[in-house]
Amino acid sequence: MILHKPSYSEFVSVRGARCHVRRWGDPDAPMLMMLHGWMDMSATFQFVVDAFEQRWNIVAPDWRGYGQSSRRGDTYGLPDYVADLDALIDHYSPDAPVRLLGHSMGGNIGGLYSGIRAHRVAKFVNLEGLGLLLPATKPGAQRLRGWVDDVRAPVAERIFANPGELAARLMRANPRLTLARADFLAADFCVEQADGQVRLAADPYARFFMPMRFDRDDIVDCWRNTTAQVLLCVAHESHIMKAFETHLDDLHRYIDCWPRGEHQFIGDAGHNMHHDQPGVIAALTEEFLSR
Repeated sequence: MILHKPSYSEFVSVRGARCHVRRWGDPDAPMLMMLHGWMDMSATFQFVVDAFEQRWNIVAPDWRGYGQSSRRGDTYGLPDYVADLDALIDHYSPDAPVRLLGHSMGGNIGGLYSGIRAHRVAKFVNLEGLGLLLPATKPGAQRLRGWVDDVRAPVAERIFANPGELAARLMRANPRLTLARADFLAADFCVEQADGQVRLAADPYARFFMPMRFDRDDIVDCWRNTTAQVLLCVAHESHIMKAFETHLDDLHRYIDCWPRGEHQFIGDAGHNMHHDQPGVIAALTEEFLSR
């Protein structure tokens, strides 16, 4: 049996929403705020937390629409999440800049925030928060038309017979995910229904999709205004790297937009590198944050 470091839950009001926040560690230790990605939730960082060797006061919110935070049955815009992060930092660290770690959507949110509130972020570990830089697959009018069509259509909950079925689904999506880790994630990622089936603990409208994308110049403008030290981790075998594999010069040009940025490539890992190589991510994070 795997013993995980214990966490506890608390709820705070964030811009009118009830936000679930998972806490690990010692409240008197240095704070690290961990930001999960799309269709994910705070428990996703358990394996990295287990691998940490130093003392941390970890604050990990469920974004609105995910986990145990408020759902609103409507679409969620990325600027909402940036504003939510601003409110969370004011709540948990009103007098000092914070250390952030964000994965995927959480990395995108942390990256934008670090540029618009540069004085509020001390250091930032970005686990592939590069999705906003990917090229749009459809022209603007077609994207906006598709978004309007989507929000008119009913959206079904993701239903599974039991947590084991969800665990199997997670393993199909990520073959590197062990059964023990998949079972752990599935237990937290689902909510039991009256009929004994389980639904995914995420609002089906919580899609990381915007009809009008941020322009890449807007993104790099945020990054260029960042004063925090930034560590970007990119997995060799992720879909992000595959999207950039013929445009590596562009990727490095974007990375160079962070005035105090550096990057690490993570081997034998896909996009969910915090599941695939939690020990590596934990070691890199602690070394970076402790300099």
